[in-house]
Amino acid sequence: MNAEPQVALVPALRFDDAPDLGHRARRAHWFRSAFKDAASTLGARHGIEFAVDERALMAAFFAWARIFERERPGAALDRADFSTFAGGLMFSELVRATPVRARGVPAPDAADPCAPVRAFWPEGWLYAEFCASLAGAVIEQGGAAATRAPAFVDLRFWESLRENVDAEPGLAVAFFDALMGVAPNWNSPDLFAARPAALKALERRAGAGKPQPAAP
Repeated sequence: MNAEPQVALVPALRFDDAPDLGHRARRAHWFRSAFKDAASTLGARHGIEFAVDERALMAAFFAWARIFERERPGAALDRADFSTFAGGLMFSELVRATPVRARGVPAPDAADPCAPVRAFWPEGWLYAEFCASLAGAVIEQGGAAATRAPAFVDLRFWESLRENVDAEPGLAVAFFDALMGVAPNWNSPDLFAARPAALKALERRAGAGKPQPAAP
């Protein structure tokens, strides 16, 4: 019996040469350039032509920026989780704006566990890979460890993701959480304060503020 292929849950994109990513990613020029570079790099690597509509891409960016600024005051509760949340918001807006069209998608390679996902939804995979790689790099620059879940290469998960976000793009934030291996907030995915990590942080703060019983 053949062994199952090992899945390397590592970023397909690296941003090691870009310091202070948390601030760079908020700049429209940097975002446009980084996304187009990602589409070119990943397209060449996997034999896919990704055509980017810059107008739709920037519409996604500015929609993301508005929500990001609204939610940013909560970042101090859990900065690593806020970076994941920001990546999910970006993924959601890219899904909504559909700035990419893929052409020439090759047949899946049995040796590549992610190939069926790319063949099924190449644009969605590109959006997720860009956002996950960027969010992970921001998290690591902040001194925490970034994670990914096996869902990244699970075709059935992606089939569910695409079906649900076609009906409700806002759910893409919660699906992105699942891809990143953190607990999703399905009820209010675009509200940072409603996320499990934020709620736990608030509980810890409330507990720290309670008077401690006197020693006997």
